[in-house]
Order: sequence, then C-alpha cells, then structure tokens
Amino acid sequence: MSPFLIALVGMWLTSSPSPVGTVEAFHRALASDDSARALTLLAEDVVVFESGHAELSREEYEREHLAIDIEFSKTTERAIADRSHRVVGDQAWVLTRAEVSGTFRDRPIHSMLNETMLLHRHDDSWRITHIHWSTHTLLESKPESAPEAETTEQ
Repeated sequence: MSPFLIALVGMWLTSSPSPVGTVEAFHRALASDDSARALTLLAEDVVVFESGHAELSREEYEREHLAIDIEFSKTTERAIADRSHRVVGDQAWVLTRAEVSGTFRDRPIHSMLNETMLLHRHDDSWRITHIHWSTHTLLESKPESAPEAETTEQ
C-alpha cells in the first residue's frame, strides 16, 4: 500500500467518530486540562452520577465538578481492565472497568473504576448523555506471613 493511502486511511480512522473514541477523547481532555474539549463531548442535558451526587446538565457539571475531575485525571493513571460497547441506531453505550492509581491531594489512590457512558449521535458526532462512575478501593496485597508455629497439646 502506498504511503499516501496509509496516511489517508490513518486520517480517516482518527477523525471517524465512534462512541469509544468519544469516551477516550473525553478522558484525554480531562487528563490534559482541556475543559473546553471535554465540554464539547457532552450533551447539553448530560446527567453525571458520581459518589451519590448528580449533575443534571453540562452547565451544572462544568460549575460543580469539572475542575475536580480534571485535577483527579491529571494526577492519576487509568489502566483499562475491560471494555464493551454497543451501538443501536443513534444510541450507544460504553462500559469500562479500569484500575486507577496515583496520588490525589496527597492521598494514595488504588481503586477499580466502573464507568457507564451513554451516548447519542448528533449530526456526524457522538455526544455523551449520561456518565455513571463508581469505584471501590483495591486492597494492597498483604505480604506473606510466616507460617504459624505448631502447637501441641499436653
């Protein structure tokens, strides 16, 4: 294949909108402190559930929670454990489980993130309409202890 065709296919693949690509672009925007880009990927009426809290619009998310999500994303790493997705017409969902580690506000982080994102196709691009994040702390592996001494009854 010619270098020109390879470049053309590469441009098409990276510019082609997809639900998974939109989710990844959102996370990249958070991690790179690009709030404007992150907000363009959200529908105006996005609903965000996290830790028992809810933001019921893009404006509310921007005002109440975007800055802390950017701060968190800049200081932690996500390693995707598994992901699935499905597209039905103009609707899609992306389910992701990722291990998150790092330090946030002087606190060590080591947790499993469960993320659900619902998306809607708008014109030729996907917009995130719902985010649900939940996490649980992963226990550090305990060092193996010495075997207990045998006791004998007398």
